[in-house]
Formats: sequence, C-alpha cells, structure tokens
Amino acid sequence: MSKLPGVEFSRRGLGFVPQRRDNPSFPAHVRAAQEALDLVREAIGASHYDLLVMDEICGAIAAGLVDEQEVVALLEQAPEAMRIVLTGRDVPFGLITLADTVTEMRCIKHCL
Repeated sequence: MSKLPGVEFSRRGLGFVPQRRDNPSFPAHVRAAQEALDLVREAIGASHYDLLVMDEICGAIAAGLVDEQEVVALLEQAPEAMRIVLTGRDVPFGLITLADTVTEMRCIKHCL
C-alpha cells in the first residue's frame, strides 16, 4: 500500500494484545497505541489528508490501550473535509453515535 502514489502508511501496533493487563508486555502495547494516537493527532493537525484510516482502533479502546474520549476528541478536531475510517471489533457506543456510517461485518470463514 505504501507504494501507491499519494498514500502514506504507518504501522504502530505491536500485534496481538495480551488479555490480561498484568502481562509484562501490556505497557509496551499501551505506549505503541499512544504513539499511534500522536501520529493521528499530527495528521489531523496538518489538515492535508483527505482520508485517514485508524485500523483496529475500536479493539484498542476495548483492550484498554487508548481512551475512548481521547479518540472522540481527536475526531471532533478533524477538518470537515477529512474522511476518517475506524475499524475493529467491539466499537463503543459513543463512536457509533458520532459516526456518519456504521457497518457491521460478519465472518463467514477465517484462516485463524
């Protein structure tokens, strides 16, 4: 995707998040998620993007890596012309009410 003209791609997550918050790797996942939000904050502030995709952000909220209200505040700061796509399971109700469009997908078959 990063080879497409006009597309910038940045990966910040560390992969699967441990279910228990007392897992020694959990703080590293929190830091990575916060770094991702910092990048989103910069992208929104720059105001020169047409589309911003926050992949698996809903899962990050559900896992306790980022605060829902922090994400809502970022979305409210975005320029009107910027389209923002949020993905992930367990979407919080607050994001549903804020969204223009919400799609629920159903897994038919998955390799894992």
